[in-house]
Amino acid sequence: MFVDVAAAADLPEAGPLLVKVDKREIVLIRWNQQVYALRNVCPHQKQSFEQGVVRGQVRSDAVGEVDSAEAGCATIVCPWHRWQFDLTTGNCLTDESYRVRSYATKIEGDRLLVDIGHTRASK
Repeated sequence: MFVDVAAAADLPEAGPLLVKVDKREIVLIRWNQQVYALRNVCPHQKQSFEQGVVRGQVRSDAVGEVDSAEAGCATIVCPWHRWQFDLTTGNCLTDESYRVRSYATKIEGDRLLVDIGHTRASK
């Protein structure tokens, strides 16, 4: 079930926006014209992502080499302990045994909607 959570104009590029849906806290993130939604709790130590940093994923195949990953890929970095989570899947890049719930989103007119009943499909 999609729920109206915010005005599209209120969501800055690459900056988390905290919204509440019923008793759930969700962070919304706009990255490269896509909108992502994650549960607002880092599963590592139960801290908020609200002050987290959003950045493109990078990879390294060898020491001293750094390549940008696919342009659409991004992570949110927990501001407390620097753990990173993929915006699309919610998978933790720091420790694969952790994951945060991700939600499907859409924009209708000038409003952002989050599907609180379904998670975003994993890649």
